[in-house]
Amino acid sequence: MDPVLEEFLSDPAADVSALHDVARIKAILEQCARDGRAISYSELLLNLGFRFTRPKMRGQGWWTGRADYKGEWTGPQAQAHIRQLQDGIFTYWQGRPV
Repeated sequence: MDPVLEEFLSDPAADVSALHDVARIKAILEQCARDGRAISYSELLLNLGFRFTRPKMRGQGWWTGRADYKGEWTGPQAQAHIRQLQDGIFTYWQGRPV
């Protein structure tokens, strides 16, 4: 097993089945979108009952899978790209006209 995953899943206080609770995760993400606010990995993990530690969350997250953005992962250009994506998501889930 991947050492990072093994460390993550070895949290004795965590209910590992929460990671597979698609309906629960979907509801959390949709509520955040309706509220017009972003949620961090750490906040989502806390909502699922996991303690957040840096070693558990390594790498660049969702940036590595993006095909629609080729710039730096930090800085003004990245922030503008994220704002644009979030604005579209918040508009959709808040039922506002596009």
